[in-house]
Amino acid sequence: MLRFNLRRTVSMTLGAAERAAGDARAWLEDDGPAGYEAHKAAVERNLGEVGNRVVARLSALIP
Repeated sequence: MLRFNLRRTVSMTLGAAERAAGDARAWLEDDGPAGYEAHKAAVERNLGEVGNRVVARLSALIP
């Protein structure tokens, strides 16, 4: 059970990072450097939130 939950948590984190990277590339192509910088800040904020959820989930799983 723990292995499944850890695998799911890592998968969720990697999926969020991959989506963020794809979004950043699209913003750079569409809006240039200014759009990229604005989006980069949003991506960093979102990944921070995902990281916090991962830590909380791992803390709940590991006694």
